Amino acid sequence: MILVAQNNKLTIEIQGLRNENGAINYLLFDQEEGFPDKKERAIRKNVVHARDGIIEISGLKSADYAVVVLHDENQDLKMNYNWVGFPTEGFGFSNNHRLLSGPPSFDRSSFSLDTDAHIIIKMKYL
Repeated sequence: MILVAQNNKLTIEIQGLRNENGAINYLLFDQEEGFPDKKERAIRKNVVHARDGIIEISGLKSADYAVVVLHDENQDLKMNYNWVGFPTEGFGFSNNHRLLSGPPSFDRSSFSLDTDAHIIIKMKYL
């Protein structure tokens, strides 16, 4: 029997916030299904103050993960859009891929976690 450690810690540093208003909502996924916007499929989700700019998630097993974050400036717990359909709040994905035609896939956003890790997510505003 192989035991998988479940005590890894992931620290996510958020860079490029346009202000400290509101909160940062995050979703952590360990599979493609539901990524990036199905909250019910995320294995971890939470909200932190935007002024903090740091998210810490403990008790993670060694696996592949992908993260999506939202700068929820008005704290309504959802992404807001303008009349054309473009997001009016900031967002970001692990691995910081450029958006070409919609959000990146789980594979493009995923990273392996097998010990404590620190990643940086750069916010995007359209």
